[in-house]
Amino acid sequence: MEKEKVEKGHVVPSVAFFMLSMLFLFFAFVFTSCSKDDDSDKAKDESVAQTVLVYMAAENSLSIYATYDMQSQKCDADEMLESVKAMSDNDRLVLFIDDTDLPRIYVLTNKTKASRITQMEADYTFPNDVDSCSPATLKQVLDWTRSHCPADEYGLVFWSHGSGWVPGPKHAFGVDNGKNVGGGAVANVGTQMDISDMATVLSAYPKFDFLFFDACFMQSVELCYELRHCASRIMGSPAEIPALGAPYSTLMYRMFSATGANPSAMMQCYFDAFSEDACLLSVVDCNQLDALATLTAQLLQKYSAELSAMDWSAVLNYFDYDKYRSLADMPDCYDMLSIMKHLLSETDFKQWKEAFVQAVPTRLASAFTYTMYGDQYIDIDKEEYGGLTMYLPLFKYKDDFFYSDYWKTSWANIIQK
Repeated sequence: MEKEKVEKGHVVPSVAFFMLSMLFLFFAFVFTSCSKDDDSDKAKDESVAQTVLVYMAAENSLSIYATYDMQSQKCDADEMLESVKAMSDNDRLVLFIDDTDLPRIYVLTNKTKASRITQMEADYTFPNDVDSCSPATLKQVLDWTRSHCPADEYGLVFWSHGSGWVPGPKHAFGVDNGKNVGGGAVANVGTQMDISDMATVLSAYPKFDFLFFDACFMQSVELCYELRHCASRIMGSPAEIPALGAPYSTLMYRMFSATGANPSAMMQCYFDAFSEDACLLSVVDCNQLDALATLTAQLLQKYSAELSAMDWSAVLNYFDYDKYRSLADMPDCYDMLSIMKHLLSETDFKQWKEAFVQAVPTRLASAFTYTMYGDQYIDIDKEEYGGLTMYLPLFKYKDDFFYSDYWKTSWANIIQK
């Protein structure tokens, strides 16, 4: 899996991709549709306190993006510092960073004056290195956050590499190499967090207002269904994301708006920063997932014969298993809407799409997306784009570990009854 040009999670720039990354960064600060001079700048109702935890699992090849300034442009941490004025007096942004230094926690408020994270003293520094992809560490950070920054509403940003629903230890969320290194062959060799383990931790707390995965491939229906009881809304990308991640300098004005977090506006802001290059994003309403699962199960059963004979080459796919299986232990990342569009009759698809739109109300897509696998662009047909991937246990996967592991997911248990 570990190739020079391919990294799990964020798309990590190779030499050939470096200039494209610079263009990504340029657009992140040039686009004006996320201007701070709008209604989201109004003072938030002081009676509502909001705490957002940004969980940065960066003890891997992404460590450079956690605290590094590239050619005088601000990276994620500094972008967040730049936008603390988006918060009301009752809001808190908690930043957990595990990179090549000791893991630490910072609390940002609208009174924070520093312009660089390196200028700040951490509110808590772990005495030893921790595994940021361990469920125990996630629980420890969440407990610290809730104890020190109590709020009426909580949001959670997962920042790292990612590869969707596929169970660990090879996939899922994050990479922690346990070596405090940020480059070289061992940078992305380490532990990952299984989504079912993540769900177990998160379900012990009151439902989060939102989960935002600033990581690649995380917007899959299997992942969202596993976490449906943990949050009201889930945001992310069904494909690879720009190495620079979300434009927090403007996105935070949607995260801490006068009426609380606005996931659709947050993803619109993210999209506007990169849409001219390559960006696929969506928002899932978790309250609608059970209805979508029930209808999808019924239709997959009804069309089981057609499914076995389907032409998969016509389906929108964000990772080509047949071409790149030697580079990553991943199945195809077929777009869920595209699958159903090619499978169902026009009447059944219309009924299904109505339920899908309720579950995925925000779907944003550029004209193409970029994949490090093969160093190529994938054209995006807007009629095929749903912003959510779906796995099906096709026969060609029978020798892969995920062929059997799929049945461990909550989604599979509903769909394949």
